Amino acid sequence: MPLICIASPKGGVGKTTLAANLADALRRQGRRVLAMDLDPQNALRLHFGVALADRGGFLAQAAQGLNWRDAVRQTPAGVALLPHGTVAMADALATVGLLERAPDLLLGPLREMLADPALIVVADLPPGPSRVLEPWPRTPP
Repeated sequence: MPLICIASPKGGVGKTTLAANLADALRRQGRRVLAMDLDPQNALRLHFGVALADRGGFLAQAAQGLNWRDAVRQTPAGVALLPHGTVAMADALATVGLLERAPDLLLGPLREMLADPALIVVADLPPGPSRVLEPWPRTPP
């Protein structure tokens, strides 16, 4: 169950840059890596050359039933990227509320990812207090 979470209660401390560099370093060691952006700033994609015009992503479209596998972008660096997706602030807050009510929207896909023992998931978490910082596995509210 190789999951590496990059988290900080404060934004602007280099968490996304660290996640991108760690994912790339692991990939250069020959590992299969999925970089997962859980931050609504959706900036991890920029480290891997995903175009600004590509606004799609998993969390931004999870409420519409998007399968996480359909949101993965293969990057030139060889790192698979699961972008957050571009959202307005109100939509980002709505997604947080949705995950509070239906945590399996994130936990289900995460379980699927972690079922592959050869895959390392590097998750860039949003700054500040977050449900994703709580111990896992957890029981639904």
